[in-house]
Amino acid sequence: MNKAKVTKKSVLNSYKCIICVGYCDLQFLLNYKNADYYTCGVYGWNSDIYVVDNNTVICTGYRPFGNIRNYKIYKKYDDLARNIVIDRNLDYNKKVQNLDMLLKNMLSELL
Repeated sequence: MNKAKVTKKSVLNSYKCIICVGYCDLQFLLNYKNADYYTCGVYGWNSDIYVVDNNTVICTGYRPFGNIRNYKIYKKYDDLARNIVIDRNLDYNKKVQNLDMLLKNMLSELL
């Protein structure tokens, strides 16, 4: 699935909870997810937008934006996700299932 180009303004107007994440700060947790949207500017790509639900998105990239930031929680959950991604005893479906559960737990803690 291809991601669609959007503006920062349209994301800010469309979603109540925008989780701002630096580039690669959730690389393992979002490893098997595809971004729904992206933003870009005069310097090129700015961020990828992952839609969580009708009110919530995760915005991650070189120039992310949002109203929710907690780097301590991001690190905690991405470290846990790293262990899942590199575990050779888990098949693809189990990894995806475990990462989805971790993402839900992180969102519960953040929101």
